[in-house]
Amino acid sequence: MFCVDYGIVNNPGDHPTYHLQGRFGCPDLTIASNLFIEHVCGWAVDLTESCSDHRFIRFQIRADIVFKRNSYYDFAHYSPLKARRKFKELEYELVSLINNCGSVQDIDMALNQFYAEIDKTCKFVFKRKKSGGRGSLKWWNSELNVFRKRIKALYLKHIRTGTLSDKIFYYIEMARYKSLINMTKLSSWRAFCEGERDRFGSIFNTIMSKNRGSSLVTATLEGSDQDSDFRDTYTKLVEHHFSITSETVVENAVLTDSHRPITKAELGSAV
Repeated sequence: MFCVDYGIVNNPGDHPTYHLQGRFGCPDLTIASNLFIEHVCGWAVDLTESCSDHRFIRFQIRADIVFKRNSYYDFAHYSPLKARRKFKELEYELVSLINNCGSVQDIDMALNQFYAEIDKTCKFVFKRKKSGGRGSLKWWNSELNVFRKRIKALYLKHIRTGTLSDKIFYYIEMARYKSLINMTKLSSWRAFCEGERDRFGSIFNTIMSKNRGSSLVTATLEGSDQDSDFRDTYTKLVEHHFSITSETVVENAVLTDSHRPITKAELGSAV
């Protein structure tokens, strides 16, 4: 169960995280990913009463973490002392609010208040990044940009000349343009699925192996006689739902994605 992706978050010899009617221990809730542990510089079991039979684990996040990929705040330049001084003003109020929690609703309210105060502190300490105007689409590329300019030119030519051949050629190219957009979106989604499989596959396998007696996540697709682990299953699902190729989409695009079906007479006159 303990592979390279996991570690124990409570110190050896520390208080147990589970305590109920004389029974106590350190169950699997004390396991965390190494990605999380990298940002933690210390932790301890909180002995205060919780709303369940499990103890809270208090952890301290490292102060030297810089998230430069954030799109809202600019973390490149900031003052830790300024952040500490601002949050110190809210510390007593937050601690009092958390200690007085007596129900699940109180915990939710305290958590929302905590998020709000963190947001206020960030707005006070960090500079906001300047808006770059319209947000760019992650799946948009230079090929689509060139194709869009071509479609615009064909449309203007079709309006200017008014000939049937230019009109049909514009419809055909517009259908190919729409097909290319769909294929680009599909490729982007497929790449995302592949990335999520590689990122979380081992986690799902480990969790399910604990719950199902050391058996991996399995699934049998139609036409398959044997089960497979999570990674193989994910690959099969992606191939099953995204097996269509760009050639088949473009081949049928004239009849499916154009503004209206093109008749044989119009196609013959254009040729």
